Order: sequence, then C-alpha cells, then structure tokens
Amino acid sequence: APPSLFCPLFAMTSGFSFAMMGVVFYRRFLIYAAMFVVVMVLATIAPSWQWWLVGVVWWCTMFVPGVSMHGERKRRRQESDDTRIL
Repeated sequence: APPSLFCPLFAMTSGFSFAMMGVVFYRRFLIYAAMFVVVMVLATIAPSWQWWLVGVVWWCTMFVPGVSMHGERKRRRQESDDTRIL
C-alpha cells in the first residue's frame, strides 16, 4: 500500500472511535466523527494537506470538548457543593 494511504485509514479509525463514543457516551462526539470522515475524503484529494487536516481535527476534538467540560464543571461548582451524577 502507498504511504499516502495511511492518513485516510488513520482518519477512518479515529472517526470510528469517536462514533462509538457518540453512541455510548454523548451524541456531541458524532460531530467529531463526521469531521474525521470529511478528512478521510479530503486526504485522498489533497495528499499534501492530509496531515495538516488530521492535526487540526484532532486538535478540535481534544480542545473543544475539554473547554466545554471545564465550563460545565465550573458552572456545577457554583450551583451547589452537592455531589451529582450526570
């Protein structure tokens, strides 16, 4: 297999992982799975940009949920000191 095929396969398996997390944990992860599908298609069209695309999408999938979870945590701490389960 050509080396340029590794990036689309990596994006596909990453997308499957986030799709499973979207089904099991929270539907918001399905957005990130769709982003990896777009990267998988674009990586075959623009091989010179494929690793930049994967890097940007991985950054988005780690940073955006982290910031939103941090804001949720701060909001819950301000509401009450009781322990709550999601």
